[in-house]
Amino acid sequence: MIRCLVMVFLLALSTSRAETGVWTLTTPNYRQVKVNGVSLKKAAFWDLPQMSQIQTANTDALVFLPEQFYLKVFKNSHIRWDENAVYVVSGKVYVKALGSGVTIHVPSLFKFSMKPGDLAIDHDPESKSVTFEVLSKTQPIQIDSDDRILTTVEGTQLTFQAEFVDGEMAYDFLLNDRKIPKLRMEKNQIIKPIILDTTIWTAFVKKAIADKAKQVKKTVKDNSKYICKSPNGILNACFFVREGTSCLRYTCNLSGEWTQKTIFSNNDLCPKAKTVKDCEWLGR
Repeated sequence: MIRCLVMVFLLALSTSRAETGVWTLTTPNYRQVKVNGVSLKKAAFWDLPQMSQIQTANTDALVFLPEQFYLKVFKNSHIRWDENAVYVVSGKVYVKALGSGVTIHVPSLFKFSMKPGDLAIDHDPESKSVTFEVLSKTQPIQIDSDDRILTTVEGTQLTFQAEFVDGEMAYDFLLNDRKIPKLRMEKNQIIKPIILDTTIWTAFVKKAIADKAKQVKKTVKDNSKYICKSPNGILNACFFVREGTSCLRYTCNLSGEWTQKTIFSNNDLCPKAKTVKDCEWLGR
């Protein structure tokens, strides 16, 4: 009973932590995801008190701070998180921010503070190309080290391609030894932006928590009716076990003890492991 109550407490604690600043991650294939460089172990979902990077192989992963910040990391992608900054190292990520203060980094190319809204970023580090899809609200797309802001309205796709000279990325040089990468830009309209509903992100976790709570409650209820243990048995129940050439039967008494040892002759029906059966089982 005490153990089950502890399990309920720990479950409640886990839920509370996930609501107060602990990342929660879900994925359809945990074997294909690494968090902080370590492969995930099997679970219904994961609470991540510390999350610095996520790498996906042949699967997507959803990771979020409930009611604050949501990330969908697509297949074959790598993102890093440092305080309030998302680094899109490679691949594609969908970002949903419900508040301000989140910085978007595309290493050596872009850096800006994201406004509340939905934004998808696809980065190919080898070709130095980046695509932004502004799916809701307006976002201030900004090249790293460049003071100019490209205010981009929702429903807009911007594709940037770095320019190269003799195999090296080209830069424009500014005052005070600042430089910004030279980028060609293509602008398109998104016909129907796809906005991910946060209830989809959290539904699986909520179901897993509810299922766990039901299982704990059921375990508590089931265990409460058993007064004998190893194996579990109700009052006056019997268990049978084979010992040597004899078959033994024990009965559960009011003190929660298996007593009243009865010896039967060798019987092919007698189990080797402790088995709870009707007390007259071998006598029929």
